Amino acid sequence: MDSLSFIKSIQKRDNTSFIMYKEGKYSLDGINTITQMEILQKCKRLGMIHSDVEHLFKVLPKTLHSEYEDPNGYYLLTDLLESVEGAAKIMSHYIPKKPFIGTQARGKISARIIPNHLAKENIILFERELFVFVNLLSKILCEILPNEVISADSINCIEMVKSIDENPQILKRVWDLLSAYIFEGHVSLSYPYILSKNKLQLQYQLTRSIELFILSHEYAHLLLKHSQSLQDIKGVLNKENRMDTQKLLSRFHQKFEYQADETGLMIAHLAINDKGDAKYTTFVGVFFYFAFFEMIEKILRIFGEGSYSCNIDTHPSFSSRSKKLSKVINKGVLEEMNQSLRFLNSSFSNVDKKLTTKYGNDVIKIKNHIEIAVQHLWMQIKPKMHKANRQGIEVNQMWRDNIK
Repeated sequence: MDSLSFIKSIQKRDNTSFIMYKEGKYSLDGINTITQMEILQKCKRLGMIHSDVEHLFKVLPKTLHSEYEDPNGYYLLTDLLESVEGAAKIMSHYIPKKPFIGTQARGKISARIIPNHLAKENIILFERELFVFVNLLSKILCEILPNEVISADSINCIEMVKSIDENPQILKRVWDLLSAYIFEGHVSLSYPYILSKNKLQLQYQLTRSIELFILSHEYAHLLLKHSQSLQDIKGVLNKENRMDTQKLLSRFHQKFEYQADETGLMIAHLAINDKGDAKYTTFVGVFFYFAFFEMIEKILRIFGEGSYSCNIDTHPSFSSRSKKLSKVINKGVLEEMNQSLRFLNSSFSNVDKKLTTKYGNDVIKIKNHIEIAVQHLWMQIKPKMHKANRQGIEVNQMWRDNIK
C-alpha cells in the first residue's frame, strides 16, 4: 500500500466529528455542510491568530490528500514542517525525501511515525486535538507568567505561584482541560476563551514553540534513522535467540526517545524566532509541556496502575525526559548535538557556540521555576482527583484500556 492510501485508511477508521473536505465542500462527520465563518472560528480557536486564516481556503483544497483530513490541522502541520526543515537545513542536514504528514483521531495527545518500508517512505501523524490541547496549554502558561515578555529573569516561581493563588480562573481552566482530556476523552470539549490582547503574542510564541518541539522530536527520529536501527537490532537479537530480547529492545527504545528529545530541542530552538530573549521561549514551552504531562501521569496513577505513555516499555516518563534534557543543557546544548548528530558545519558552530555558556544556566533555572509552579498546581488538583476517584468517576475508555 502506498503512503497516501495508508493515511486515508487510518483516517477513515478513526474519523470522528472532525471537519472534512470533499468535492469542494467542507462538512462535519461527512454529512452537514458548515459555513466558511464556522471554519474560520475553528481556526482561530486552534491558535491561528498569527496568520490570515482566509488563506486556508485558497490553498488547502488543492493540497489535501485525503477527504478525511482535517484542513485546520493539516494547514498547521504543513507550516510547522516547513519551519522544521528550514532549521534542519541550517544545520546542513535534513531528510532528502519529505515525510508524508497527516492527522488522525485516536484521542491521546501524541504524534507518531509510521515507516512504510516497502515504499521507503515515512509518515508522521499528529493527533488532531493536539493543536487544541497545546493552544489551551499555552493560554494557561500565559496566565501564570507574570510578564508578557520571556527572559531569564521574568520566569520566577514566587510570582508564578502568586498568579495561581490570586487568579482562581487559572485553576478552573486547568481542571477544565484535565477533565475534558482524562474523563471525556476530547480536549475540544474544554470551554473556549480568549486571552487579553497583551497576552496574544506570547501565547502564539509559546504555542508555536511546543508544536515545533513535538514535530521536531518526530523529525529527529527520522534524521537519526531510529526505525532502521531498531529493525537491525531486532534482527540481531532474534538470530541470537536471547531470553532478554524485549528488555534490551526497551532500553534501545528509551535511548532513542531521549536522543530525539535532545535533537528535537535544538531543531525547535532554531526554528522558533531566535532574536534576543525569544531564545528562551522554546525552553519555557517545552519544560511546561513536560511538567504538565508529568501531572497527567500522576493523575492516571490515581485511577489505576497505568502510565500516560501508550507503551511504558518504549517511552520514558515525562519526568525522566525532562531530567535528561536538563543534563544535556548542563553539558551544553551545542556540544551534545555535535556528539549525537555529528553533522553541524563549522560556520554554524562558531556562530552559535555562545548558546552553551550564555543560556545553559539560565535555562536550568527556568526549568526549576516552572516545575515548582506546576507542582503548586498539582497540590491543588491532587485532592480533587482523589475525590473524583472515591466518587467512582471513571477515566475515559482510552485510558482504561491502557491501564488494564
